[in-house]
Amino acid sequence: VERTLKWIKQENPDVLGFSTITTAGTGIISAEISRRVKEEINPNIKILFGNYHATFNDRRILEKYPFIDACIRGEGEKTLLEIAQKVEKDQNFEGIKGLTYRDNGRIVRNDDRPQIKDLDILPFPDRSLLGNIEYKNEVEGLELSVGKFTSAASSRGCAFQCSFCSSAMFWGKWRPRSPENIVEELSLLEGQGYKNLQWVDDNFTISKKRLLKLSNLIRKEKLDFNWMAEGRVTQSSKELLSAMKQAGCKILSFGVESGSQRLLDWYNKKITINQIYDAVKNSKKWELT
Repeated sequence: VERTLKWIKQENPDVLGFSTITTAGTGIISAEISRRVKEEINPNIKILFGNYHATFNDRRILEKYPFIDACIRGEGEKTLLEIAQKVEKDQNFEGIKGLTYRDNGRIVRNDDRPQIKDLDILPFPDRSLLGNIEYKNEVEGLELSVGKFTSAASSRGCAFQCSFCSSAMFWGKWRPRSPENIVEELSLLEGQGYKNLQWVDDNFTISKKRLLKLSNLIRKEKLDFNWMAEGRVTQSSKELLSAMKQAGCKILSFGVESGSQRLLDWYNKKITINQIYDAVKNSKKWELT
C-alpha cells in the first residue's frame, strides 16, 4: 500500500483506476488506497473502480465510499477513453455509456455500453509503459515462470453457464480473437523479450478448430513461448493437447470443481467424472502439468 501511495504521489495522475474482483478481495485494498489518495495526496484525482465487483455493485460502492468518483460497468476500453477525454476538457461524465458516477451528491447510472463485437479491432496493450518492472507468475508461492512474463487474452466470456460463475453475466456470449490477430501480438511480445505467457481467458479451449489453427500458426511462425491456460475437460482430445504442447503449452488447468457427479450437476458444469478422468489421462500423456 505504501509503495503504491508513494508512486501515486510522485506521478500525481488525473485519473486513477482500480480493477476490483470480489473473490480476490481487491476491492477492500483499493478502497483503502482511494481514501488515502483523496485525504493525503490530491482530492481532485478522479478515482474509478472497474471489473466484476464494480459492475455488479456500482451503486453500493458509490453509496458506501464517498471518495470513489465512478464505477465502470462491463468492458472498459471505450468507457475509459471517453472518461479521459471528459477529464481533459474539465467536463462531467454525463452521457458516458457503461458508467455509474457521482454528480453533486447524486448517483447517476448511465445506459449500458454495447459490447465490442470484434475484438480484433482493439489495439494491443502497450507493455512498454510497465517500465522495468518484472512480473512473475506464482501459485501458492511456487514460481511458474522463469524469464520475462506477461499475460494476454485470446477471447472474452464463456459459452457455458456454471451456477457459481459470473463470466457469462459479465462478458455476455463468448467472443474470440482471430488466430491471425493473436499471432500478431505474440510476434510483438517475442520482439520485446517475453518468454512466458499466461492466457487469462475464462475458457481457452472452447473452440477446438480455432485452437488447432492457432497452434499451427505459432509453430509456422516459429514463436518460442512457454504458456499456460485454463480449459474444459470436454475439450481435451489427444489431437488438441498434442497440438497445444507442440505450440508451447506447459500448463493446462481444468475447471473440475468436484469429484462428485451430483455436485457437478448441481453446479451445472455439464461434464462427467469419466470426462475428467480422460482429460487428466491425456494431459499426463502429453506432459502437460
